[in-house]
Amino acid sequence: MTTTTDPNRYYKQWRYERSQGHLRLTDPTPVREHLRNLLTTGASQRGIADAAGVSATLITHLIRGDHTHVQRRTATRILTVTPAQLLNRTGAEDFVPEIGALRRIQALMRLGHTATTIATATGDAAVNERIVLNLLNKTGRWISRTNHERILTAYQALSMRPGASRITRNRAARKGWAGPLAWDDDTIDNPDATPEGVRRPVDDVTGARADRVEQVRHLTAEGRTDREIAHELGVTDRTVLRIRQRNGIPTQWEATTSSRTDRRPA
Repeated sequence: MTTTTDPNRYYKQWRYERSQGHLRLTDPTPVREHLRNLLTTGASQRGIADAAGVSATLITHLIRGDHTHVQRRTATRILTVTPAQLLNRTGAEDFVPEIGALRRIQALMRLGHTATTIATATGDAAVNERIVLNLLNKTGRWISRTNHERILTAYQALSMRPGASRITRNRAARKGWAGPLAWDDDTIDNPDATPEGVRRPVDDVTGARADRVEQVRHLTAEGRTDREIAHELGVTDRTVLRIRQRNGIPTQWEATTSSRTDRRPA
């Protein structure tokens, strides 16, 4: 029985198509240009591959110019992919631009909400502080739609309420992050949009260091341990200890330890 995978039939069909001027291979240049245009709109190579029904590896090779020819059928699939298809994907694990989620996290921190508070406000027990911080500090332009929706939920719950962390609020202000009032709901996801009325971040290193000392002083006065302060500021325990020692900032925990030592019998 002859099937479509039979080599003899394949080459017979190939010769016929070639004699009729229907070549199976074509110049990849238009495809490569189309791919590069899609990337400039914020598309990902994986997203393009999924939309075209081809492998991400093939997309990479075409962009790099590794192939001198591409199958005409493959070229057609890729050339029909549009930016709208890529930016409006609906699957939970499809990837969407991360800019909206990033801006929402920054805006909530500008209000004084910590990563822990934001994680809790997502309403998803699987989300913790570390996931929020990873989203805040990640490289790349894409996140899963699941994570985007999680942050959107937290933003809707917290964006009209001030947070409790002055440290987080001051850090966000120094970085020049915009609060919720600087964004419109219809522009916060737009990469070309800019926030209104945002002060530029502080670039003075000396001022930043002085502010860090005041942060440690303030948190120490609240009775926080070095570990808790380090966790809040995103530094190591040793850094907090060094700041305290250099600036003569006593901790209640040291005083307690010293008092207990003084009461020991001789």
